[in-house]
Amino acid sequence: MGAAELSAAIKGGVWRSQIAALEQLRWKERVRPALPEGARALLDDPPSILEWVPIEHPIAVCATIERLYGADEVVRFGTTATVGILETSLKPVLQGIFAVFGAKPSSLFGRADLVVKAITRGVSASYKTLGDRAGESEFVVDHHDVHAAYWRLWQGSLVHGFTLCRCVGTVGIPVVLDGGRRARFHFRWD
Repeated sequence: MGAAELSAAIKGGVWRSQIAALEQLRWKERVRPALPEGARALLDDPPSILEWVPIEHPIAVCATIERLYGADEVVRFGTTATVGILETSLKPVLQGIFAVFGAKPSSLFGRADLVVKAITRGVSASYKTLGDRAGESEFVVDHHDVHAAYWRLWQGSLVHGFTLCRCVGTVGIPVVLDGGRRARFHFRWD
């Protein structure tokens, strides 16, 4: 698909990491038949790691996981998929952030927009410090119909950020705004 045909999208490498997470969690065979036809087709024949996947497909996967397994399992799916994304798309970006700013949650979350731009299109991020060991990130997706479950995937990804920084922390349940297009997350860490 051409750039003009897509609003928000994820890189094929991210989609492939999500497929691998479905397989690792042993959910793929149960999730697949419940997906819309387009998402099923991309699940069966994923694009290359550099191609774009329209955002409605991962949104459909998250909504299906929530319906079949519950909201907390979408968070687990997000964490599991993030480990794969680190090996394909994000490793150089994160190494650069940590080399320049240190491996701290404030360094990582404060540069979330750089991370997001490496793996998505039509998604933006901002960060606000709320103290020495707390902060708030807001993400916006350029798409008209974002299911709240999609933000649980992001919550799982953000939770993994604490592992990368080698510290203990929490990510609050996303506060979903603007009909789902925007979500705010609060963080705290030790």
